Amino acid sequence: MIDPEKFQKFINTFKESSVEKFGAVYLSADHMTCVGVMVIASGTPGSIRNISMDKILHEAQRFSARGMILMHNHPLTCQDKLRPSEADLHTTYTIHDVTKTFGIPVLDHIIYGADDSTFSFIHNGIHI
Repeated sequence: MIDPEKFQKFINTFKESSVEKFGAVYLSADHMTCVGVMVIASGTPGSIRNISMDKILHEAQRFSARGMILMHNHPLTCQDKLRPSEADLHTTYTIHDVTKTFGIPVLDHIIYGADDSTFSFIHNGIHI
């Protein structure tokens, strides 16, 4: 299980960053315990295009994960415009399709905005 302080520091990486970041929270078999976190990619807003499936799977195996929550930030976007782009949707579904075959489904994807706002795919009716 990951230290709660380390987990909060990881979340703050997305909330406080002026660059776009993409990462994953890796979960145990019960999908309730965080076993690891990893920033997968970072760059200027809108520049993250090629997310490494190898890195996502390598980290999932390293943590013996059985589920994951994806997250990234839109550092220049506030709550009223905090929506996933077509690229966000495509990336999420692609990662889910690949990792699910390894028994590691994507359970949600959370986007953090510039004003400390969040957008959860699941809570907003976007099924993964």
